Amino acid sequence: MFSKPRILAHIGFLLVTAGLVISMLIPPAYPVSLGLWLIAVVAGVFALIKNGRLFPNIALTRTGEDPDKLDILHFVEVYLSLIPGIFIVAYLIYFKIFN
Repeated sequence: MFSKPRILAHIGFLLVTAGLVISMLIPPAYPVSLGLWLIAVVAGVFALIKNGRLFPNIALTRTGEDPDKLDILHFVEVYLSLIPGIFIVAYLIYFKIFN
């Protein structure tokens, strides 16, 4: 089920959205949203690894030569799932240094 990079891109974006909703609706449950964002980052990294390239090849996806590879929309989903990982690292560094 998780063998296609498109599914992993959808899962990563779903987890990022769920973590954002949880952090806004229930502020004390912020560690739960951090955990979801961490899982989303892992899903995004695995999607890029399974895809085999970091940037979309528009010619191959439009002609249908790579139907299982990521197209532009899925790359946007993967990159959006990687943004919280950068935030988590900055968050942890900030609290290690200043607290």
